This record gives sequence, structure tokens and C-alpha cells, in this order.
Amino acid sequence: DVAWEWVAALGVPGGAAIGALATYLTLRRQTEHERHARRVGAFEKQIAILETREKEAGTPEERQRRTMQRAAKEDEYLAFLADITAPVAKRIVESRAPVGVISADQPPLPEMQRQALERAASLFSASPEAKTFDDLFRLGNAFYEAGAFERALEHYTAALNLRPDDPATLHNRGAALADLKRLEEALRDYERSLELRPDDPATLNNRGAALAHQQRYEEALRDYNRSLEILPDHPDTLYNLACAHSLMERFDVALEELAKAIAGDEDNRRLAREDEDFARLRDDAEWGPRFWALVGKEDG
Repeated sequence: DVAWEWVAALGVPGGAAIGALATYLTLRRQTEHERHARRVGAFEKQIAILETREKEAGTPEERQRRTMQRAAKEDEYLAFLADITAPVAKRIVESRAPVGVISADQPPLPEMQRQALERAASLFSASPEAKTFDDLFRLGNAFYEAGAFERALEHYTAALNLRPDDPATLHNRGAALADLKRLEEALRDYERSLELRPDDPATLNNRGAALAHQQRYEEALRDYNRSLEILPDHPDTLYNLACAHSLMERFDVALEELAKAIAGDEDNRRLAREDEDFARLRDDAEWGPRFWALVGKEDG
């Protein structure tokens, strides 16, 4: 059971929010990643060898013994995965952030954590016991964070079959659909979520992002501005607002909003340097130098 405690902690409705997810994405030192990756590889190699020996067993007694050896090694592997991820999940639960939705703008997990998360979620999903709404919601979030958007979509849809009008699940399914480039379906989920919870800033921001991808910039601006009325100065929303103004060639406003986004999150300075949404602004004879003065050409 310890192997599932951290999976169950992910995405608790009303609990795991944007701020908590940012904590979840905190990188460990590279040396730890390398050590963990080596252990993951060693476990998988050992399990593969035990599976081969199990298949090659000559008698029922030997096969049963090999099966028990493989099962014991798999339990050891799951305990290891739980051990390296449990402290992060604990911080999610303890943060008690107020919004229980995924942020579609979060960067992906480090590869080692993504693999561990997807593996544990897959095993939990395949277990024979009946899944509750909360189980399905949490599994959807786990697969989403692992970057397995199709599997996230599957579990969010199953959760909505049990509770069709849950706004957090509608939002999160919309985020998965948006990542799969199924924007019309994503917009339908965002809109239904906002009918049920009209003042959720994350859903407004993410619907705005989907609209912007469809080049519906004026509608996107309305969503971003409404989100900022509810959650002022949020750097992700300010950044999206700057992108929309840049794409509309309102370069003066784009720079103003980008400066605010950078003040809220220094990472936005680096993102802006390569973001295609700012390509025309970067190359503009008048405004390009002001853009580079704001973002700088090198870190530091």
C-alpha cells in the first residue's frame, strides 16, 4: 500500500493547485537524478531477467518459485519509486492550495520522475479493485503530469461518467485535450467548467490560451483580463497576455505586460527570448531593441 500513497495524494480535488504543482516540479540535484536513474535501470534489468527465468522454468514448482522471486523484486522496485517521490507528494498535500486544477502551462517533469509516475499510475490503474471518482481523478492528474495525455483523457472521462458536472475534472480534461491539439473539444470542457465555476482564474487563463491558438485574440484577451481581475499579477497570465498583444502587433502593450510577467517570474525572461509569439516583436526595427533590452540576450 505504501507504493500507492503518493499516487493517491496527487490531484486531490480542492488540494493540488498551480502553486503546489510548482513545488512538485522542483528539480533535485543532477547527481541524485543520475543515481536514481541507474537504480531504475538496474531494477528493470533484474525484473526482466526474472521474467525470463520464470518463463523458462521446467516444473510447476520451479515456476512458482520464480514467480515469487519476480513479485518480490517488483515490490522492492515499487517501494523505491514511492520513496523517491513521496516527499514531493507530501508537499503537495501540505500546501493546501485552494484550486484543485491542473495548470496547462506547467513545464514537463524531469524524465526520471515522469517514468516513475507513469509506471506507478499504470499499475494502480490496472489493479482489479473498483475505482471511485477520486481514484479516477487522481489517476488522470498523474497521467497528465507524466505527459501521457491520452491516458489522462481516458481517466478524466471515466471520472466525468460518475460525476458529469465536476468543474475541476472538466477543466483538467480540457487541459489534456488542449495538449492533444483538440482545441474545439477543449473549449467545450472549459466553457462547461466556467458555467459551473465562472470565476476560476486558471480555467479562464487556459481557455484564453486555447482561443489564442485559434487566433481568436480578442476573445483570449477578455479571458486573460478577467483572470487577472480575480488573481492579479499572476505571471503566467501576464505572459500569455503579452503573447497575445505581440501576435496582434500591439508591441507597446506586449512589452508592458511582459515586463510585469518577468517581475513575477524571472523564468519568463528566458522563455520570451525564444518564444515564437514574440518573433515579429523581436525583429521589429523600432520595438525589437526595446524587447532585447528587457529580456537580455544571455542569462545573467
